[in-house]
Amino acid sequence: QGEPTVAFVKNLPRVMKLQDAVDKGDLKAVLRGEKDFKRLNTYWRNDPQAFKYMRDLSEELLDSAYEGKADQVKTLYAKYVSKKEIQVMNSLPPPPAGKAVTLGSYAANKYQDDPAKSAKLPFFGGQQFDGDYSK
Repeated sequence: QGEPTVAFVKNLPRVMKLQDAVDKGDLKAVLRGEKDFKRLNTYWRNDPQAFKYMRDLSEELLDSAYEGKADQVKTLYAKYVSKKEIQVMNSLPPPPAGKAVTLGSYAANKYQDDPAKSAKLPFFGGQQFDGDYSK
């Protein structure tokens, strides 16, 4: 129910920020991103073949970084971020300025510890919208 998408949205920017470290050959910074790669890989967990491919690719990338093979890390990183889903996400325009609905804020209940106040909310208490926006 959304966990793969959360993994993607949360960890893709972190993995993409490693581009500078990869370009500079800063392998220590790449190794610090190990958790980000592993978390991002969970996006593909419902597709075993894709999950295995991305997991193996990231493991090979991290092993190369550990062994000090900067050129191989560049090649593997380019291959990793060329995955179709990553390319699509990176090509999207930035979100509009101001308030935007995110997975974390959608249908959030700021009164979750107070059942009486929760019951008064239209989407938790079952109340119908009366059509009056002035209230």
